[in-house]
Amino acid sequence: MAELKAVSEAGNIDALYSLLGKCVHVFEQFDGKSLVENPIHIAARNGHTHFALEVMRLKPSLALILNAQGLSPLHLAVQKGRNTTVLRLVEMNKDLVRVQGREGMTPLHCAAEKGDRQLLVAFLSANLESLTDVTIRKQTALHVALENNMVDCVDVLLSVSWKKLLNWQDEDGNTPLHIATKYNQFQVVKKLIDRQVDINATNRENSTALDVSQQLGSQEIRDLLLAFCAPSIPRVYSSVNNYMR
Repeated sequence: MAELKAVSEAGNIDALYSLLGKCVHVFEQFDGKSLVENPIHIAARNGHTHFALEVMRLKPSLALILNAQGLSPLHLAVQKGRNTTVLRLVEMNKDLVRVQGREGMTPLHCAAEKGDRQLLVAFLSANLESLTDVTIRKQTALHVALENNMVDCVDVLLSVSWKKLLNWQDEDGNTPLHIATKYNQFQVVKKLIDRQVDINATNRENSTALDVSQQLGSQEIRDLLLAFCAPSIPRVYSSVNNYMR
């Protein structure tokens, strides 16, 4: 085990085959195990692209295993900014984009969280269905990008998301429109309205995006939402405002 780890840390393919010559079953120690670091984790973390690909070619299942931190090799490579390694791993197995790690985060969620537009585009090109994957908090990659104010990634996700995802509610019932309103992302709110999202959707607190804008005092977004809300909504707010005067 120690020798395999050292070979992986060095990213030395020749040394790997020397080790395999001594013990052809060296990878079998990982069979049936989870939450354990394997050679692809180590290589991906260090950016040893060719070594990671060679091990993955010999033992494909290792690329799916999570380490003790709940991360797959692809998660680690994304986290460490090893983009060349990331892209080559995805070329070899497009389904790696959908591996759920800690708290249900996929590599797509991680790219959205980091604001890495290049990886986001690559992941979506490889596996568009990854858009539907949600975390344990029922958040899509769009929710994550919005919460982290990653505007470039938000634009990419808006361009490829279908209406069901644009109206998707997380565990608190918040749609992307609720989140964009909460963080005063006016241009995103405008784009969501242009995509004809459900403006009157309510979250678990029974609040619409308009309610959220009222609470946060975003006048610009409030005016925009008022212009597009169902007729009954503006009248309700108008009545309340008149009553409070």
